[in-house]
Formats: sequence, C-alpha cells, structure tokens
Amino acid sequence: MIISRRIGSRDNHRTVDVGAAKLENLVRTGALKQEPMRAEELDGLKQSGMRRLCDAQREDLSFDSRFDLTYNAAHALALYALMVTKTSSGVLSTTSVVR
Repeated sequence: MIISRRIGSRDNHRTVDVGAAKLENLVRTGALKQEPMRAEELDGLKQSGMRRLCDAQREDLSFDSRFDLTYNAAHALALYALMVTKTSSGVLSTTSVVR
C-alpha cells in the first residue's frame, strides 16, 4: 500500500522517508490516508518506461532528448520493479508517497 497526503498544489509532490511507526501514527491520527496499490498504476509505470525506451532509439531526436528519454525510462522501470517486488513481499505498506 502507498500512504499519501496532498501538500500544496496538484503538481507539488515528493517522496518522504520516515519510519513505519511514524507512518502508522500519521494514518491513525488521520494526517495520512492509506491507499492500496492499483494494478493500473503498476501497468502505467511499465508502459511509460517501455514507450520512452522505444522513443529514445529514434535517431531523428537530439542527443539531449534521447538521453532524457533513456533516463526517464530507467527511472520508471526501476520504480515499477521496486513496486512489484514490494507488492509481492507485502512490504509496500511502509512506502510513503506524499502528494
């Protein structure tokens, strides 16, 4: 599960690294809302990474664009792999995403 909290504008989001006990306390007090990881979110990460990786192979794009696409593909696919691993091991409930 992902624990999230909206802070500021819609575009303002960040990951916060806090201990599981602190997260549980924030959920208990209502400061954070616990949300289950949805399969659509995982699929979206994987598809985004794969599309960017394919686009990065286009030789008509500048080197900088290709680098950005490759970097962002690696990030999306690494996050996907992390989430899949944590979901299958049941550890995802300690991951916090603050929005």
